[in-house]
Amino acid sequence: MLVEAPYRLIRSCVLKPVIEHIPSGTLTPNIIVSGMLGRLGGRILNCPVPHERRRTGKVSIFGSKLWRFAVTAFLQCLAWRFAPCKRGGQVR
Repeated sequence: MLVEAPYRLIRSCVLKPVIEHIPSGTLTPNIIVSGMLGRLGGRILNCPVPHERRRTGKVSIFGSKLWRFAVTAFLQCLAWRFAPCKRGGQVR
């Protein structure tokens, strides 16, 4: 599953219990949502979505700022993964 998918449709009855366990301020909640749904055995339907590359603008995060963001996001994902709270449930 591509974590940075541009579009995801997730039933609210499935998504709500997942996002309740994600701390506010998490840099990359989409990664945690994808991981949790994968662990719970969520059904995945891949559909091609037309996409065009960006023509204007510039990258807003690069260099050491990018590394700091990536390391922080990784550590947050690890902390969430090993946090001692219940993450059970069923995916419909």
